[in-house]
Amino acid sequence: MKTLIITSFLLDQACKYWINKNLEEGESRKFLTPRLNITNVKNRGMAFGAFSNKRGLLFVLSAAGVVGLWREYKNAKGTLSKVGMSLMAGGGLSNIYDRAVKGEVTDYIYLDSKRTTPIFNLADVFVLIGYLIRATGSFTEKNG
Repeated sequence: MKTLIITSFLLDQACKYWINKNLEEGESRKFLTPRLNITNVKNRGMAFGAFSNKRGLLFVLSAAGVVGLWREYKNAKGTLSKVGMSLMAGGGLSNIYDRAVKGEVTDYIYLDSKRTTPIFNLADVFVLIGYLIRATGSFTEKNG
């Protein structure tokens, strides 16, 4: 499962590197479909920019979340739960790394619709998918 954590971390970091090298901040390009845009946005907060002026608090909360996942992971018995937690950890660590090293997270996935939609990154996708897999595992696997 360490491989999954490292892979999800590196995939998101590679995407962020490419975005920052090829798009100016605020620049957007259509990708694959007319509604999918790759957009270079700097997020100094959480989802929707929440807590953007609380960098230290964000770092502590994010790190505490990853430490909590690690503690749960050590006790988890089922494969689905471990896969889910590994994806959550890899995505979480990628965004923590950005906050710690760069002071901001690069978001780049934008789904253009008639409603206001957030811009997010692959790390966020890994966290969400990991949560869904973990939740499925908690209902279908026996932990002891």
